[in-house]
Amino acid sequence: MGSNLQSLIQNAVAGEPVSPAAVSSGGLSESEIPAIASIAAEATAQRERRFELLVIEWKVQRNGYSSDPLELAMCIPYQKIIAMGPEVVPLILRELEKQPDHWFWALNMLTDSNPIAPGHRGDFSKMVEDWLRWGRENGFLPI
Repeated sequence: MGSNLQSLIQNAVAGEPVSPAAVSSGGLSESEIPAIASIAAEATAQRERRFELLVIEWKVQRNGYSSDPLELAMCIPYQKIIAMGPEVVPLILRELEKQPDHWFWALNMLTDSNPIAPGHRGDFSKMVEDWLRWGRENGFLPI
């Protein structure tokens, strides 16, 4: 597979739109865009399913852990979620919105951001609100 085509597919999998100009520079015809979109959709579905399974595994495994956020973040499934890379940030934020939990470490590692206001540290619900606001402001969640 040519490097232009490979790059085009990787960008599509990352959620970037496939433009006709990118297709022609990749040596493809516009009729091949649906195939690339299909590959991207399948990769996205697989990533989302892996994330969901790791979330379940994390919640099951951490039952033996204390409520210490550092210990929760050191669970292997949590670390595997972080290892999935920045593409999971929207998934984590949606999970945080749906069922608030200790996602702060992962979000900080994946985004290199910390939107938690100094006065909110230690207040779980305010920390959740700060991250969800950050997610909306940065286009990871709908406004």
